[in-house]
Amino acid sequence: MTRQIVHLVSSTQRRGAELFAQRLVRRLDAGRYDNVVCALVGGEIEIAGLRVQALRRTTGAGRRLPVDLRAAWDVRGVVRKTGADILLAHGGDTLKYAAVARALGARATTIYLNIGVASHWAAGSLKARVNRWCLGRVDSVVSVSDATRDDFRRHYGYPADRSYYIPNGVELDDYTPERLVATRAVLRKKIGLPDHATAIVSVGSLTAEKNHEILL
Repeated sequence: MTRQIVHLVSSTQRRGAELFAQRLVRRLDAGRYDNVVCALVGGEIEIAGLRVQALRRTTGAGRRLPVDLRAAWDVRGVVRKTGADILLAHGGDTLKYAAVARALGARATTIYLNIGVASHWAAGSLKARVNRWCLGRVDSVVSVSDATRDDFRRHYGYPADRSYYIPNGVELDDYTPERLVATRAVLRKKIGLPDHATAIVSVGSLTAEKNHEILL
């Protein structure tokens, strides 16, 4: 029996949650799972050979409610049209849209992938209350580490029997010694860095939570 999964991502940018969704879609057994990927913002692109459906979301500056109801309605429509068994929300704002879509009648097992430290991202009481309402409409939460799972449970009082820890999968074939040596040589030549020079690389967006200040 083939199961249908709708993956909801925040954007079509190549960021952590989006890359994880791409790896997961690529690795899921095509004979057992059919996948649909939806992005809250961004243009039409392909992820792991699948066309991503961009939703009609209005940016925060252009709306009064914390959720664009049109985009949540779109999520509901995709779930109902595909007959999805699972709605998997990959971090960030996807929690709100998955929860509202569920409240609007999206009848699928809804799972939220928690990718960060909840007590940091939802430190304000209003944001925490909104998220608690949303969490009442999902079936379970999967965190990417023990620390983030425990923080999530403490911050929201989320039940232990619906909280799980599953580490992010990594494509090991991308990190063979031969491939790394070749990539290192190409990149050093491209930026004019001598072989003997020590280089430190930080991969991440230039935003406050990445804490480049403490790194430097």
